[in-house]
Amino acid sequence: MTADTKQAIAGLVTENQPAIELLHKAAVSGKCRYQIDLKKGVNMELPHLAGLRDSGRLLLLNAAFNLEQGKVEASLQSITDTLGAALSLEDEPLLLSQLVRIALEKLSVSALERVLSQHGLEEKQIAIAASAFRNAECPMGLHRAFVGERCTGINLFQMSPQNRAAVFSKTSEGAARFKDNAQSVDGDFLFFLRIMESETEVTKLPYPKRLQAAKDVRPEIIRSAKEQKYLVSAQLLPAFGSVVEKDAENVALLRAARTALAVERFRFANRKLPENLDSIAPSFLDAIPVDPFDGKSIRFKKLAKGYVVYSVGKDTQDNGGKEKGDSETDYDLTLTVER
Repeated sequence: MTADTKQAIAGLVTENQPAIELLHKAAVSGKCRYQIDLKKGVNMELPHLAGLRDSGRLLLLNAAFNLEQGKVEASLQSITDTLGAALSLEDEPLLLSQLVRIALEKLSVSALERVLSQHGLEEKQIAIAASAFRNAECPMGLHRAFVGERCTGINLFQMSPQNRAAVFSKTSEGAARFKDNAQSVDGDFLFFLRIMESETEVTKLPYPKRLQAAKDVRPEIIRSAKEQKYLVSAQLLPAFGSVVEKDAENVALLRAARTALAVERFRFANRKLPENLDSIAPSFLDAIPVDPFDGKSIRFKKLAKGYVVYSVGKDTQDNGGKEKGDSETDYDLTLTVER
């Protein structure tokens, strides 16, 4: 981190300290529900999502600031509170809400990686962080989101052709195309319901079965989008295609974080790193988490100055814990700790 970056972060954290204190209080307030009106369908307003995203980023800047000051516990508190902010979206039946949750959780994993690479943790600190990352997994979050998106889609099909065209079309030419398509809306609606039923059932499955089932549905969605036979479905369905994969990546990183914390617990107790993950379960972790991409255990590899915990990622190929580069395609989803 450059001196200019450190100075900028310090300025932002100092300026926003009252807000940060409120965010810490909010994180321990328990379950909450944001004021959204699901009955508005596509016209629903979601101002809280931008606020939560910015709040999470502010907390993580605070984590980085405290880490630079050597205040490890304060840094961890900001990270776990960011996970708390993300978890507040768990029950929202909206895809955008789940994507914001996923983004905040991924950022939290990166923040934990920085902490572990700079400081050894004590048992109490490890336990608090491990609990937060364990609770961050939301196995039914996507399922609720797909149920909600199906309802929103139904709302679109129930609109008049003019109003439906206005939702999708930015030009008069595009609007006219949607109006002309009014005759085939029944077939479009049935296609949408059938695909969304399949997608919703997919999100009930555990990983990695969920990934394969999602891939099985994709060809029909892609073909429909190319043919433009069902205009409304072609606008809605392709956006759902990559969501399961994004969720799987997030689950993999959360599980890598839990595994890394168990490795740190072993290191704290034994003053050395384990040779393999068999050494940490069940004494330091109930069981080694499963990689959502291939169903095998999350991987571990010792390095010269530390270790890497990783998932094979979407290509399901074990690349030895290789981090993603700017132009590389063969890589794993990694959490690397070197100090």
